[in-house]
Amino acid sequence: MLKPDKWQIILNEVFGPQTELPNKFTIGMGKFIRESREELGWSQTELAARVDMRRATLSNIENGKSEPSATQIFYLSVELNKPITSFFPKFARDHLPKEELDLLTLELIQNFLNVNDESLQRVAINQVKALSEWDTKPKRRS
Repeated sequence: MLKPDKWQIILNEVFGPQTELPNKFTIGMGKFIRESREELGWSQTELAARVDMRRATLSNIENGKSEPSATQIFYLSVELNKPITSFFPKFARDHLPKEELDLLTLELIQNFLNVNDESLQRVAINQVKALSEWDTKPKRRS
């Protein structure tokens, strides 16, 4: 169990000096949801309909004024095709137990598993191989 002062430090790092909304955590989560939605070219209305949510509720979440429920995060994860942990801002994820794979790797795997055709899977593997041979930057460490 963490000491109370340790909790205070974590709460301050994750939520900022206040726990009221909006705060550092909800703003970071909302930004991720908005960027993920825009990546797909969807409007708030379209995403809200896909996750059975009012557009105004989604707007409040994207602006950090409201926190999504666990069920809403699940639906958003499925529709936006993002790992659930990616909805938590990096500074908050730093306090979670470490996953064996980083978020980009999890996202790559999740998208790969959505490809049902084996020949298309082979194309994807070959593209990633070609990219890895072309990339001259040092490898990331998770």
